[in-house]
Parts: sequence; C-alpha cells; structure tokens
Amino acid sequence: MKKLVVLMLASLMLAGCSGQQNNNNTENTVSIEGAGQEKAEEQEDGGTEKIAQTTEDEKETENEVSEDTSETSDRTQASLSVGGNTSGMAKRGDNAAIYSPLYTSTDPQRKCVFYEKVLTPDSTKEYSVEGNVTNVLIDDNNKAYFMMDDSLYQYTYGGTEECLLSDIPYGELIGEIGSRIYFQYAGPEMDVVTMHLAYYDTESGQQNEIQAGDLQGDVEFLIGGSHFFYIGGRTDASAKPLYEIDANSSEVTQIDDYVVGMAYDEGGNLYYTASESADYLSNPLIVKKYDTETGKVSEIFRETEDTKIGSIVAADNNYLYFQGYDGVDTVLSCWNLEKEALENIKRGTNIKYVPDCEYQNNFYFSQYSTDSEGTIISSELYKYLGENEVDTLRNVQDGLGLVANEIEGDIQGAAGNCLFYVGQRETLTDYRIEGFHAAV
Repeated sequence: MKKLVVLMLASLMLAGCSGQQNNNNTENTVSIEGAGQEKAEEQEDGGTEKIAQTTEDEKETENEVSEDTSETSDRTQASLSVGGNTSGMAKRGDNAAIYSPLYTSTDPQRKCVFYEKVLTPDSTKEYSVEGNVTNVLIDDNNKAYFMMDDSLYQYTYGGTEECLLSDIPYGELIGEIGSRIYFQYAGPEMDVVTMHLAYYDTESGQQNEIQAGDLQGDVEFLIGGSHFFYIGGRTDASAKPLYEIDANSSEVTQIDDYVVGMAYDEGGNLYYTASESADYLSNPLIVKKYDTETGKVSEIFRETEDTKIGSIVAADNNYLYFQGYDGVDTVLSCWNLEKEALENIKRGTNIKYVPDCEYQNNFYFSQYSTDSEGTIISSELYKYLGENEVDTLRNVQDGLGLVANEIEGDIQGAAGNCLFYVGQRETLTDYRIEGFHAAV
C-alpha cells in the first residue's frame, strides 16, 4: 500500500521544558467562589467594576444568550478536544490545538500548542503554553479556551492569551453556547466525585453557577447548537436520567428516565439509547429521538437478538453510528434513517471508532496492529462515506474512505484531513497530508 505521509515539517522535543506558561496575562481575573456574590473585575485603567445583585429587568437581559450567526449554528458550537486526560486535540476550521505530556515533569504538566492554517501549505505553530492543561475548546471566532492550573484562559489566534477566571478546582470545559463558556468543577468541599456546573459569559465578564442535580460519578455532557444535555452521574453500569439545561434560564428539565448514551446530529436532533430500567445490560436498548424544537420524544428502533448495537457514538443527517462487541469481534454499524434499517460498516478484532475532533458528526474508525504487549504500533484511518460509495484512493466500492495509512501509533481523534495519534516516542511531530498529523 502506498505510504501517504509525504513530508515531515517539524520535530519539537518535549524534554527539558521549563514548565512555565508563555505570555500569561492574568488581568481580568474573576473568582469562581459561588454564584450571586459580588465580583471585582480589573480594568486596564486600574479601576474596578463591581458585579452586584441585579434588578429583575437586568437579570432577564443577562439570561438572554447572544445570538449565534455562524453557518453551522445547528451543529455543536465549539470543538471540544478529544483524547484523554494526558493528551488531546481540538480543531475548528484552520485552527487546531494539541496538548501532550511533559515527560520530564513529575507533576501532571502538559504542553498545549496552538496551530493556525492547518489545511494550507503555510501551516504554523503559533503559540504554546505549559501547565496542568485538562482540555481545550475552539470556536468559530478564532478563539480557543482552555483549563490550566485551575484557571480558565482564552487565546485569540493571531492575538494574546488572557486569564478569564481563577480558583476553579478540577475544572473541565464542557462547551459553548453563544457567549457562554460552560464548565464543571469541584465545589468548596473539594469533592471530586460530585461536580458543579457553571458558565462564564465572555461579553459581560460574569460567571454563574447552574443549579443542577444528579452530578455524582461519571456524568456525560453534550452541547449541540444552543442545547445543553447531560446524562446523570453513574457509579456503576446503569442507565441514568437524561436532562436538558435551558440556555437562557438555566432551568433543568428531565427528558427520559433510563438513558445510556447520546449523540447530536446536524439538524438539531438528539438521538440516544435508552432502557426500560436502570439495568440496561439485561434489557434490549431502545434508540430514541428528541426533537429540540418540539420537545417530542419518538422511538426509532429496538435491539433484537440479531441487531445488537452497543454504544451510540455519532450521528449525522443520514445515519446513527454504533460501536459494539459480540464476544469475539468489535462491530461497527449504522442505522440508515431513510431506509430504517441497521447496516454493517466493519467487523473485526483490531478496529475501533475514532471521535471527530471538529463537529462530532463524522464517523471515523481505525484499523490497527499491535506488538506482543498489546500496544498499538500502526494504524490506518477510515471515514464512512455511505453505503456503496467508492473510495477513489483504493478504487473500492465498500462505502469506506481511506484517510491515512502507516500511522505509527494509536489514532485517537480526526477532523477532515487532520488526525491525532499517540506514538511510542517522546516528541511532538507534525506531518502534512493536505493538512497535518499530530503525534504525541
């Protein structure tokens, strides 16, 4: 098979880093110490502006989320990094960000590198910071947000870094709606099992806590368009309630009782897998659709003995995508919304779903090989094109499009012609294939 990696642009050694961030502007710092308290925001002229209790009219104005005029307003509004706690990637348009470990540090220190023009020949590494980076969010306005050292930062591509909030223990970004950046964090009791929700408004400079429950354990969040969903916290393998948080009032509404997973499509619909009880392992999964305009829930189909689906991982306007395991093989499948039928994508032992780093709607998967210890050492990346579509690169009509091959590591995220993988090396290297590959 022809090797697709054609040019190595740069190799940046991670060893010997100082562990300090660059250009850390700590102006405009606001404490996260509880919603409704007075906050002080530092101004450039040295004065302060107090954020006090507001009148009812002012509160109503504050509750209105800024209108989003982007062409992709039905899609997820910002690209949240995929990967893990130690390394990850986010991409939006021509902008990307990658964070990866500093191997010389004993503390959980990471280096986050911001790239611009990633799909053009003059792709550049624009900026980097070092610290305890948890995740990154990139929006349509050439801005990136990231949590580092218990603080929320904003980086403007072609501009500067700014600290927006501090004192956010164990903070992790969730997403963006309009001018609001949503995140979770541990409260004053420092209970990392039970998290709190809040948002920071980039226009007003205010932060507010969201009064939501069922946040103990493993909570799944999803922001699609102007909608904020979450599945209640799990401490075991059980189905939990599905909730929606109103983007204007922050009121929480329960949608369903026993939900396992969810995915948001390009048209403003939430698809999710549900069960008739909390014990979903003993019951067939039910795939449902939540219409965000009408609030109506409808059933799409149910599992049978012949149609086991596993986890829902992505959705677009044509298909719902699933990854399951039949006891022998990993099974990748999709539900054809037009034909109302379950279709096989790929079945095998060394395959897995790869998340979309940009819009979360595209379905990618990798086919890989391992060494004697089970470590992934080589991967190929494919994108599902649709039933009977032709892959012009391979000249094969199997509905699968080869994106990249001979990737020396474990592919963990993809977006267009960009992919993110973890290799067996202590360097960060960029490659070009009509875009770039990032390896940690």
